[in-house]
Amino acid sequence: MASWREYLLKYIIYTVIIAVVSLTLFSSVFAEYYFRFFPLLFIIIFGATLGFHSIMMKYSRESVARFTGAYMLATVIKMLVYLILIISYLYFLNEKPVSFVVTFLVLYFLFTSFEVFELVRFNKKK
Repeated sequence: MASWREYLLKYIIYTVIIAVVSLTLFSSVFAEYYFRFFPLLFIIIFGATLGFHSIMMKYSRESVARFTGAYMLATVIKMLVYLILIISYLYFLNEKPVSFVVTFLVLYFLFTSFEVFELVRFNKKK
């Protein structure tokens, strides 16, 4: 369980850094691109990444084949949920759609990169 606590601490620090940088950029350089849904988007991606990682850590203790299958299935489910989120936002709210999509993609890339890096690191230790 120490590796979970270690991951959680790193993840929270990483998230705080991203939040501070994002809010600084949105309050200065990119002020006109800020949309009110941003904090909720941030929380959704944070939670999804945290949940995904916890599931993957459980499967990483099993066989490689089982982990690979679970990883692919979870990734597809996560992408479908994100796609539904994007389509719903664009259909129902449509407030600064380009800002939303670009921000979503940047956050997705940042959080997914961290998640994959930590999963690889965790599996190498094993």
